[in-house]
Amino acid sequence: LLGLGLAQGMGGATVDVAQSDAHGAYLVDGEGYSLYLFADEARRGQGPERMTEGVREAAVSCTGDCLDAWPALTSEAEVTAGDGLEPALLYTAEVDGRSQVVYDGWSLYTFARDQQPGQTTGQAVTGFGGTWYLVTPDGNAVTPDDADAAMGGGSSGANGAY
Repeated sequence: LLGLGLAQGMGGATVDVAQSDAHGAYLVDGEGYSLYLFADEARRGQGPERMTEGVREAAVSCTGDCLDAWPALTSEAEVTAGDGLEPALLYTAEVDGRSQVVYDGWSLYTFARDQQPGQTTGQAVTGFGGTWYLVTPDGNAVTPDDADAAMGGGSSGANGAY
């Protein structure tokens, strides 16, 4: 992932579901790397309930240096939905000149600091004008409250600026 600039690239992308004690169920790419949404906190809960095209107004676009830290999941071919996902919610949309993979209106990104599949070091990180969250199979952000519930209380992932 490091140095690619954009995850997946010219082939088709696959989105699957992973499970962790800390975060519950969340989206991963075909190699098992965590996928994140990038949200404007003031608008995150607004908008339509489900989206099968386009990008949510609350979705912040990652461009320039941001893409070095948060590579966009892109696909020039059909996107494959793994078990546990709603295939109609998984599609590509034109985002800043890229054919970016989107789930329920959220553009999907990996995190360059996730060095191996299953790492979630980008969870709840604030930077580049928004906050980064893992994405549930329902198309929602995994919030610290969700993580607390998954762990039966306690604290959640890594907060702080990138």
